[in-house]
Amino acid sequence: MPPRPFRGSNVTTLYDPPIEEFSVLLTKIGKDQEENHDSIDGPSILIVTEGSGTMQEHGKETDVVLDKAGVVYFVAAGGTLRFKGGDNGLTFYRAFVEVS
Repeated sequence: MPPRPFRGSNVTTLYDPPIEEFSVLLTKIGKDQEENHDSIDGPSILIVTEGSGTMQEHGKETDVVLDKAGVVYFVAAGGTLRFKGGDNGLTFYRAFVEVS
């Protein structure tokens, strides 16, 4: 399954297998680099695999600290997210399903 850019991003790649159960995003951002994920019409699970950084959900005032590999975070459907890479950048996978 060949990956493709996710919604025009140059740091987030979409892996979309030919099944309805889920798709996976891979995001790799550098130090102090930012990336935005527009809302997805379904829940998702984010798993940090390298580095550290922060995530801010639209409408919330505080940042979520993604401080080490293994951190897992649940994102509700419709959440718009902004990420910022820490000193060593940030790499994470986000598995999601879009509910129709």
